[in-house]
Amino acid sequence: MVWKRRQKKCSITVGQKKERLAFAKHWLKVYEEEPEIFWAVWEQALFTDEKSAPIVTEPGPLRESQRVIISDFEHAITTNARIPIPPPLEPQLPQALEALQTQGFVHLTQILSHETCDALWEHVQDAVNTAASGAGLLGGAKARVDVKLKLEGAAKLTARETLGTNQLATLLLGAATDDAYLCEFGVLCSLPGANRQPVHPDTVCTGRRAERPIYTCFVALQDVDVHMGPTRLLVGTNTPEAHKIASNVTSDEYASLLANTPNVDATLKKGHAVVFDSRTLHAGGANEANEGRRRCLLYLSAQGPEEGCTKLPTSPERRTPPNAYSIVPEYHNKLKVREWNVFTA
Repeated sequence: MVWKRRQKKCSITVGQKKERLAFAKHWLKVYEEEPEIFWAVWEQALFTDEKSAPIVTEPGPLRESQRVIISDFEHAITTNARIPIPPPLEPQLPQALEALQTQGFVHLTQILSHETCDALWEHVQDAVNTAASGAGLLGGAKARVDVKLKLEGAAKLTARETLGTNQLATLLLGAATDDAYLCEFGVLCSLPGANRQPVHPDTVCTGRRAERPIYTCFVALQDVDVHMGPTRLLVGTNTPEAHKIASNVTSDEYASLLANTPNVDATLKKGHAVVFDSRTLHAGGANEANEGRRRCLLYLSAQGPEEGCTKLPTSPERRTPPNAYSIVPEYHNKLKVREWNVFTA
């Protein structure tokens, strides 16, 4: 990888993958010493592929090579503002709901036993391995696998233990309203070699009064360390103001947002969890090819209907596709969180 200045302009050539691994550290130095060069290259990266040939003339879907460049830039800037993840709370405590609403996320103490974590992995590993062979890889996110769960066997036990026994339902109902549905349920796996994601929210934040965010719980099925690509969450960015700034990634305001907003990496212990507001800016980290291990997370999401409605829409209002809810289709608008004891019986 090289960069150079030509008549106040910059060009970038991305080399082999092993060179790309040091990209974040390289660009952090450039950002600190010559920010005008950094941002010139960032802007060019939005509109070039890895050979620096133009590929788009207007905003549109990013190619994987662009995603890698942009996400490495963002990682480099946010690293200086990283803070330790707060101590875990029990989900039924008022402080947990307050943190979720004000910070955009909350770290929870163990809500799934080690035995149930292992049982769920045994339940899904064949599906994960099949998907990892290629058929189930998430588009634009190399080596990430999403497996939707049916409420049977270990998956049903998992839902009962998290929502009921360990009172996750109390937190989700407090945040998403008493009419909230379980709108997503599955296992997400990041495999060694998975690229870092660009910073993004899962749903839009417009400030409309009727807006109903999704509240997603990630439960670690194994210890998650820094080499496995933990999710990075930007504190307090579940706001219209943050989303407006983040809509223009070449602006000085966005650079300032990334550089000055405290952020945490969700390095979770086995069975511990993080719940976040879908509007919170976040990014899955890079699962290192050499030192990383498979990172599997159980996810459960809840959302309340908009004011005046009794059902969720067909799909959520996401900033980027895919827009569908990540749940077995037959469960959509069927599973009220407050009725967890019925659908997990």
